[in-house]
Amino acid sequence: MKITTGRLAAMTFVIALLASVSIAQTIIVSVERAWPWQDSTMYNMVLSLTTANGKIFAATGGHYLQVSSDTGKTWKESVPPVASGNPNDAYVSAVAEVDSGKIVVGRIKAVSRSVGEGENIVWKPATVTVAYPQGFCYALSIFQVSGDTILIGGDGIIMSTNNGFSWFSVKEQDNLESFLVYSLARAPSGRILAGAYLYGTEGSETGDIFFSDNHGVSWETLQCTGLPDSVYVTAMTVDDASGVIFAATSYGLYSSENNGLAWTQINLPNRRFSSVLVSSSHVFAGADSALFYRLKDTEAWSEVAELHGLTAYALTEMDSNHVLVGTNSGMFIIHLSSSPVAINEDLTKPEALSLGQNYPNPFNPSTNITFSLPTSSMVTLIVHNVLGQEVARLVDRRLEAGYHSVRFENNQSGSGVYLYTLRAGDLILSKRMVIVR
Repeated sequence: MKITTGRLAAMTFVIALLASVSIAQTIIVSVERAWPWQDSTMYNMVLSLTTANGKIFAATGGHYLQVSSDTGKTWKESVPPVASGNPNDAYVSAVAEVDSGKIVVGRIKAVSRSVGEGENIVWKPATVTVAYPQGFCYALSIFQVSGDTILIGGDGIIMSTNNGFSWFSVKEQDNLESFLVYSLARAPSGRILAGAYLYGTEGSETGDIFFSDNHGVSWETLQCTGLPDSVYVTAMTVDDASGVIFAATSYGLYSSENNGLAWTQINLPNRRFSSVLVSSSHVFAGADSALFYRLKDTEAWSEVAELHGLTAYALTEMDSNHVLVGTNSGMFIIHLSSSPVAINEDLTKPEALSLGQNYPNPFNPSTNITFSLPTSSMVTLIVHNVLGQEVARLVDRRLEAGYHSVRFENNQSGSGVYLYTLRAGDLILSKRMVIVR
């Protein structure tokens, strides 16, 4: 929906109901930025996430992991060493828990593994021996097959049979070494699937799914239907309860109910998806500039409005009430609630009027503002400069009770501090935002 009155023609807004749930179901109650707290020269991108022993590990694409021992309140850098000693091999691109709390870190041309526990993590560089002409250049996905056997997908697939201390290239790969392996998952049948993108296809994308029936020792191309030739799989996960496989692809989200032999596109936007997670209560799917979710027992998808404009590269469940989201602008924690409610209580109606802090903030050129209405009301949401002059009238109409989100795109106002004010009936709430040009 677009406002086109006078000077506000370039400013758009979207009103979205964030949650519509039935009694005693889990709902999203808030989204919190966990790292970094403000813009900096640090790597803000989070490519991979895992949790172990009460800690959160975030692969940032830099030379180090970010590690938190207090559910994201504070963070420390951890720098696992590499066998070569070359800092150019140290860019962390993937991280996963293996062996009951131990961590494997995938890097550019290198792998590291944790050997200690407690507050001070001890790391050991792993040896990597590969037979590919280009060498093993990039770790994209880590998957523990069973016991001591672990696979890393990147330039083809490498394997460890001693819990991650040494790695070697898998020989029989049906040309898999020519692919970038973005994702690894186990189908309900026990077969291991690998989603891959063919090297050298820029401008004419193509991909394949490979499978292994012998724990990753050898691989063949999977003959499946429903995925266009131009689509490649970037992430896969399995709903253990239903046996459904979800695949994030370069052009949409797909699902399979027969071990990956046939795929059906899910009714979400046709854009690149980078991550997918089946949590205790929800299915989450990260796409370019949006994170979508639905309850596991429904087919109705919604967008997490607080993360609009961000791309979710990594998703993991910290516990049944918290989901971690790694994006192109840091890590966020989604807080869920599953408290039982009285039979006549309506969870879609907030208890009080509230106005959220805009995100991102500072911003250029767009930001999102969330608010909630306990009852249907005439609502105005107006942006003013510090002189009290109106800059944008984002909402001016009656809205139903519920959770709402407004997107404010600024193409005219200069840098500085601005106020945005929500009026619903006789109640007024205001907050500050900062525009940077």
